[in-house]
Amino acid sequence: MTQPSVITRSFGEFTYTDVDRGVKVVIKRLYQRHYDISAHVTVTVRDDSGNDYDIYKARTPITTSTARKRLADDVALTLWGDEKKGDEGMKSIFGLNSPVMLNDWRSTLNIACEQIEGRYYAGEAPQNLYDVAILDEEVWRIPTILSEDVNVLYGHSGSGKSYISIILGQAIHHGVPFSGIQPRKGNVLLIDYETTPAKMKKRLKRVDAGLGATGDPLWYIPANVPLAQMVEPLQNYITQHEIDFIIIDSLQRAVGGRITDEEGVGMFFDGIRQLERACLIIHHTNKGDDYYGSPYIRANARSLYRLRSAHNEGQSRLSIQLEQ
Repeated sequence: MTQPSVITRSFGEFTYTDVDRGVKVVIKRLYQRHYDISAHVTVTVRDDSGNDYDIYKARTPITTSTARKRLADDVALTLWGDEKKGDEGMKSIFGLNSPVMLNDWRSTLNIACEQIEGRYYAGEAPQNLYDVAILDEEVWRIPTILSEDVNVLYGHSGSGKSYISIILGQAIHHGVPFSGIQPRKGNVLLIDYETTPAKMKKRLKRVDAGLGATGDPLWYIPANVPLAQMVEPLQNYITQHEIDFIIIDSLQRAVGGRITDEEGVGMFFDGIRQLERACLIIHHTNKGDDYYGSPYIRANARSLYRLRSAHNEGQSRLSIQLEQ
């Protein structure tokens, strides 16, 4: 019995599956410019033994018929090879008369691209909010402090921003109270552009001692690549480790240094939206003692906090104030 092809979506990744032909087309990292879309395309085929082979993997335009024809020709060349150049292709793997070798690749890839583009443009289907199980009240990861959206915490150097972020992160990760407030427990991922794993390990142990928390700490990634370029692997980590909340320290380095550039900041927040998780973003102040950078930062923050602190004389303590 012939099975229909299927389109599925996970985060920003679209997958076209044709079970009968053993073909899977994955399109991700879509970028739209005017009416043209380019994307990273992976074409995978399966042999009779159930083994998968990636026969195409590259960024390419997918909108025009010319672009799709070129993509299909590249796939066919990989499979059939080029006798003039001594390239045998993959005929010995699949066999000359297999569905993979005899497939009409121009038709398959045109259908796959067309259906995925349709799904991409369609977005989410309309829904009746009264018929859908949605909470009537807004949910906060830590009540009155961290919303289930984009939270930005900024302050001057040495104000304790990083410590506050991991205190909040560990409170969520372990489900222990913070200043008498009970957070919603969930796995936390810290993306760290500011320090080293060794230093962070010491900080986490100090925070655990203060919170009375035990067990494995929040998940940790030392980073140096702008977040907009890390979206795909981060989506994989979120799925693998069932991440519920993300901490990013800090905004300027996660943007890639273009903190006053609306396009650079916009790409960062587009990346955040593709992760589909609530987050806390640590940021710095400017010379005017306000947050540093584009007004687009405020426009994208659900909750914006100014951290002020002062050292207690003769004590290894900071007195802090959070102003929303």
